Amino acid sequence: MSSHPGKETVEQQSAYNDEATHRRFVISDERIRYWSILDSWTASEAAALILLLDPDRVDSKYIALMPETSVISQKFKDNKRVIERSDELTGDDTPKEIIEALIIKGIPVPEKLQNAVKVYEEASSYKLNLLKVANKKLKNDVEILKKSLNEKRIDSMKKIIAYFSIMTKDYIPGKNSRIHQMVEKDLKDVGVTITHDTVKSVLDDCAELIAEEGDIDRLIETASKRVKKSEFGKH
Repeated sequence: MSSHPGKETVEQQSAYNDEATHRRFVISDERIRYWSILDSWTASEAAALILLLDPDRVDSKYIALMPETSVISQKFKDNKRVIERSDELTGDDTPKEIIEALIIKGIPVPEKLQNAVKVYEEASSYKLNLLKVANKKLKNDVEILKKSLNEKRIDSMKKIIAYFSIMTKDYIPGKNSRIHQMVEKDLKDVGVTITHDTVKSVLDDCAELIAEEGDIDRLIETASKRVKKSEFGKH
């Protein structure tokens, strides 16, 4: 048993005074950088950080052990209360949001804490912008590829349409022929409406594609020979 009653109590209380607390639990620059990269802070963590104290060591339980005359204790409680009751904050706020809300309310925030959060936010924004640019480029590349694939398929369909049209012997590229009326009429019979001019325009466009890549006259000649041995052209 201690020969000096009350000595142990005094020693315990001295461990929680402002000077000892700041000396033992002041947060290092390295730890400030660590806290600056977190996505969110609790009110208790923010209240400790604003006092440049390590939130892992100084929390509400620790503050409760400090004497009522403690400046650190009062500031911690005040700042924590402001954060918890701020209309601008939701309880799951980023370091940047908390710091900005406190500054607006006139609460001093250490520059080294502000700078650490700002540097991280700027780096994150830069990386995010890079990702946005890369994502936009990827979307454009995909659209170009899709368009290219669609155009190739459409071109192939046009060539096939032109070939079948020529095989009817009723279609001559660039000229009016009864194939236009036949296509228009047959489609109309099944409920599909398309005009004579549109039919002619589409078939001529298909034939033009073949003419650009190959010999349309030879195709007509070949198709004419084949049609004699097929059902095409029989009316």
